[in-house]
Amino acid sequence: MPSNTTPSPDTLIESFPTPSLPSIQGEPTYPQLADILTALKANAASIPSNQGGGSNGYLGIVVSSAVYSTIAPGNPFVIPTVPTQHPTIPRNSTELATDAIIRRHDEKVREWKEYNNVQRGLKKQLSEAIEKIYLEAHHDDNVGYENVSIHVLIQYLFDEFGDITPIDLRANAKRLDEEWDPNQPIQTLYSRIKEIQAYAQAGNRTFTDHQLVDAAYTIVYKTGTYYDDCDDWLDLPTADQTWPNFQRHFTAAHRKAKRKQRTNQSEGYHGANAALQTDTALQADNEATVDALANMATAMSADRATMGQLTKSIGELTSQLTAKDTEIATLKNRLRGTSNNNNNNRGTRHTTSNNNNERNSRFGRFTDRGGYCWTHGYLVSKEDHTSANCGSKGTGHQNAATRNNNMGGSTYGKPQA
Repeated sequence: MPSNTTPSPDTLIESFPTPSLPSIQGEPTYPQLADILTALKANAASIPSNQGGGSNGYLGIVVSSAVYSTIAPGNPFVIPTVPTQHPTIPRNSTELATDAIIRRHDEKVREWKEYNNVQRGLKKQLSEAIEKIYLEAHHDDNVGYENVSIHVLIQYLFDEFGDITPIDLRANAKRLDEEWDPNQPIQTLYSRIKEIQAYAQAGNRTFTDHQLVDAAYTIVYKTGTYYDDCDDWLDLPTADQTWPNFQRHFTAAHRKAKRKQRTNQSEGYHGANAALQTDTALQADNEATVDALANMATAMSADRATMGQLTKSIGELTSQLTAKDTEIATLKNRLRGTSNNNNNNRGTRHTTSNNNNERNSRFGRFTDRGGYCWTHGYLVSKEDHTSANCGSKGTGHQNAATRNNNMGGSTYGKPQA
């Protein structure tokens, strides 16, 4: 790549898998720093480089030499050196040899510039994610972080703020007991185990290979999907029950289980198609039944509404009749009282009449002359005053009434027996 096309730090950042790191507010913790380190490693590895075996990009500038040696054994990542300003061309060099020397020099210049720009891009990301006070020890007022590598900054942060407590280690170990969904790729389980081991290593509590295998085996067994494969695993010699072999064995088992699942789903699909027509007929019958039940329910609902209205009307009529009965009883009582009063008055009138008769007889006002008048009784003032020729007849007057047959007429002045 020509030197004049070397991408700038900002251009490199835009090409990173994670252009913006998660921002940390306040003092960073180990989990936060671990997340940032993971992102920085992926970003560095995404920029191609011929160094360190040529397969890991610039990952070698983020991790230590010891860690990188486990990633690319026998292929150390060599930091580019500062090239000379001009290529050194020996005397008497042929034109072809001179062109080759110039090309190699240009490539060294490109590598040097790219290496520094990757460094600057990663350091810019880190300084923007963490508050300046926590990187102050390596900040220069004149050149900023130009004279310190990204690896040194990361190591400093872990040394100062990345403490892992026994409580943290215990919580990390408990993750080995968490369930795993067999519907997910089995690589998610491997990734979790890897993260747990990395955390334990950072806290100087590294798990042995057998501890990781036993934990992963238990997780897989509890899914209930791999019983036969678990038995096959236990049949292997103990020396072969390593973590790499575990991953190969159960990756194949997981692939077999997914294949069987797809086959069952396919058979279920065809079986469903075969039953579709029957289901359609049953559905039609069901719909008819539902409609009939709905109509019945509607009728019953209407009947209930009608009965409810009738019940309400009967209740209202019953209340009205009860009120009428009460009113009639009251009127009867009043009439009974009036009748009694009339009887009392009639008795009083008759008593008064007899008293008057006695008084009149005593004082000689009227005397019994042997006559009778239906309206005026026995003490008529003249002998010729009879029922027939009475000049002042009362209501219901009977002209034929006589002294011997008064026909229910007045008894006024009637002689005492």
